[in-house]
Amino acid sequence: MKEQRIHLKSYFGFSKIPFTKYMWSKKMFDASAQRELIDGFHLWLETRGIALLCGPPGVGKSISLRRFKEELDDRRYDLFYLFNLRTTPTGFLRSLCRILGLPILYHQADLFDSISSSLAQYEERNAKHPILIFDDGDALSEGSKRGMFMPNSSLSKPS
Repeated sequence: MKEQRIHLKSYFGFSKIPFTKYMWSKKMFDASAQRELIDGFHLWLETRGIALLCGPPGVGKSISLRRFKEELDDRRYDLFYLFNLRTTPTGFLRSLCRILGLPILYHQADLFDSISSSLAQYEERNAKHPILIFDDGDALSEGSKRGMFMPNSSLSKPS
């Protein structure tokens, strides 16, 4: 990726890369494809579903998520945003416990149970719907992704 940036800068004569992951989402060009994606997020939100956004680097996933985040009504939703996920499944669950204000437990199963019960009761306790956004999980191993996001993984509660 670093080599691609060097080629891009030299080819176009840039002194620096004009667009970065950290640019302000309000300055983002309102392309119809990105507006459609953000509208899809709002539909997902209204149906209380689970959304998974995947794509190659640089297509606008993170900035679209940030723009969606800015459009949310903070009287109705509590947003928990985890960025730059480079960890194990246990580390991920501990990070999630931290942002949810839960005690940090030792075992994956205990962490998972604590998070599950907290999220199940969250709206009742806080009168807001919780939204969890995990941004930039590209560096996670395939095993970590399966362990965190697949319903029949080792993190799922046994029946």
